Amino acid sequence: MLAGALMVSGAAVSAHAELLEDTSEAQEFMLEEDEAGEDGITAEADEEAAVEEAQDDAVTLDDIIEFDEGVEIAAEESADLAADAVTIDATNFPDPVVLAEAQKMDRNSDGSLDPDETEKWDGEVSLDYTDVSEVTGSNFLKGVGNLDVDELYVDIQCAPGTVDLSNLSATGGRYDLGITISNDIDKLILPDGQYGWVYISGSGNIGTVEVKATGAYSFELSGSGTISDIQVKGTTNFADIAFSGTVSTDAIAAKLLAQIPNQKSVTVSGNVKSLDLTANTGLEALELSGDDIEEVKGLDTCSSLKTVTVARASKLTTLDLSSAAGLQECVLFRSPQLKTVKFNSIASISAALGQDIGTYRWFTLYGYADTTSARRLAGDTPVQEIYFTGNGSDAVSENLFKDLTAKAYYPINNTTWTESNRKNYGGNITWIPWNPATGETFDSCVTAHTPGTWKVTAEATVLAEGSQTTTCTKCGAQMTESIAKLAATGKLNTGAFKMKTKQTLKKLAVNDMAKGDYVASVASSKASVVKASVSGGVITLKAGKKAGKATITVTLASGKTFTVKVTVQTKAVATSKISIGVSKKLSLKKGGKVSINAQIKPIASKDKIKYTTSNKKVAKVSKSGVITAAKKGKATITVKAGKKTVKITVTVK
Repeated sequence: MLAGALMVSGAAVSAHAELLEDTSEAQEFMLEEDEAGEDGITAEADEEAAVEEAQDDAVTLDDIIEFDEGVEIAAEESADLAADAVTIDATNFPDPVVLAEAQKMDRNSDGSLDPDETEKWDGEVSLDYTDVSEVTGSNFLKGVGNLDVDELYVDIQCAPGTVDLSNLSATGGRYDLGITISNDIDKLILPDGQYGWVYISGSGNIGTVEVKATGAYSFELSGSGTISDIQVKGTTNFADIAFSGTVSTDAIAAKLLAQIPNQKSVTVSGNVKSLDLTANTGLEALELSGDDIEEVKGLDTCSSLKTVTVARASKLTTLDLSSAAGLQECVLFRSPQLKTVKFNSIASISAALGQDIGTYRWFTLYGYADTTSARRLAGDTPVQEIYFTGNGSDAVSENLFKDLTAKAYYPINNTTWTESNRKNYGGNITWIPWNPATGETFDSCVTAHTPGTWKVTAEATVLAEGSQTTTCTKCGAQMTESIAKLAATGKLNTGAFKMKTKQTLKKLAVNDMAKGDYVASVASSKASVVKASVSGGVITLKAGKKAGKATITVTLASGKTFTVKVTVQTKAVATSKISIGVSKKLSLKKGGKVSINAQIKPIASKDKIKYTTSNKKVAKVSKSGVITAAKKGKATITVKAGKKTVKITVTVK
């Protein structure tokens, strides 16, 4: 044993020896003559007195404390002392004064460490004989906690019914507590204190572990023994809980996690087959490894999860990280059965894996030649199915799934998943819609959806595509399609025409233009003859002072063009034709109305259009050309412009 260890040993501990005051040399008290070391001093106890003392029910450990460059408490087993079921009275053990002296042994007078004596008492306490059946007494090990010890190890190699460490305290701050149980005990009571780390290991079986640690940070169960029950007393907080070794069973893990639901980290590396995290909604870190873990329940409730590590979990088949929208790091390494993983959004997986995804295994943070921080998704343990429950995004690394062949399921009725973000990302990805609420997948919709009735959401124009939406009649997925731009159409409202010099004309127009089109520009081949301009869709032509000819070109926003020839003359332009836009024979019922849409040609004619009726009592006509049937009979409506007239016969029935 290293110098500075505390030990209790022996089948029957019995000695009343004086503690020598001289500490200049190592001192040791033992029941038999024994050589303690080169500079040791041996103190013999009368064997008959030892036998007599062994018959007592209890032995006070303070009677046999001694120290040698630390503290060693020893009582050697004697064949002549064959007492069974020994009870040790550990009241106020160990003596804090003696321990303080032990610590000073390794320091100079000014308190500094002596380089020639570097071994300081390390906080190890060993109870190592199997016939010790019970450790009783108040303040057991309490003095240890009050000393300057970073780590405290309690090695229980005997078999007491109960090991009660409830009085262990640390007034000087936190320290780590390691407990080894080497033989079977009925109960282990842990202290309530400010511990950084509590570790229980060993091959011994424990009936019940009683836990209460309001200020501890980490709790780990290990070892090859068993624990029948674990009980949490009062308010117990552990930020990190770890399970390893055969001592960690499904039942013990489930009970501990259910009783301490507010921890931040859980690590499983042995024996736990089914881990239930349903109550642990505040979990931030999860680490799984080993050949035992087969399933993890309740992960869909862990919305605070930030880091996940799965390493060599050979039986784990599915991992549900769908609620972890804030996932920051994901490491999945050599877990050959892990074929299905569920994520929230594709943006979260991109953030967790990094922006440079390579070909080394999959989801691992170990980088190679291209980068040292890449998180990769491919290689020797490839996932075959990836499920998303959240949004799609275009802001994702182009190499996110590099060299990975897998099916990726995206949620139906989520419009953020578009054709633009359902792509391979450097791998070979088949995108399939699924319903996260029911779990139903729609593989038949991979190649094409079956559309329902389309609804136009934006009409197409000659300048822009339109859009329409519907839902797939099979999977219910939202479908959006573009509507092609309209073809450019239109025609000028006149052919070649004449204008008078100095005349201004605003009647040239393009009819039947496609939706969204308009006159973007006009130009004249000879501005001295005719100047051309457009404003607010109205074309203005201004004839010059001299006669001549010019060609006017009209260009639409769509790019379609029209041309018309204009002849400028010095005399006024006479009307050559009147078009009325209605039949020359009309039949109306009393009260019926018809509008005459009279147009004169050429468009440069300044003649006014006039409307008259032959019988106002039968049919009336307004100045704007609206015919109103008054009573039964016939009437003639005359349309006149300049010297041209058109007659319309109206019969009122």
